[in-house]
Amino acid sequence: MAMEKRIETEASSFLSLSAALSYGAASMAMQLATALLIHVGRRLGYTRSRGLEMSTAKKLLPVSLFYNANVAFALASLKGVNIPMYIAIKRLTPLAVLVAGFFSGKGRPPIQC
Repeated sequence: MAMEKRIETEASSFLSLSAALSYGAASMAMQLATALLIHVGRRLGYTRSRGLEMSTAKKLLPVSLFYNANVAFALASLKGVNIPMYIAIKRLTPLAVLVAGFFSGKGRPPIQC
């Protein structure tokens, strides 16, 4: 009985990891497809935008990778918490950061107009 539960848990962990990784790959593919669509639209004269330079792409690559890692970790965290609790934590995180910053001596954040 314990062996079956362990195998089931390992299979579930593997499925969760593979789902998160495939979601990240699909997200990256959508970003590439969007860039390609903008490029084709620019070449055909439908849109006006600056051309994509390799230096810009190199600067944006870490941001894209961190975004996809964030999505993968968020999906993996849903395994331990239900969706309403996850949403509440996600929405309250910026407030918690601001309060922690205030009490750690950073003071009040500037007001943006």
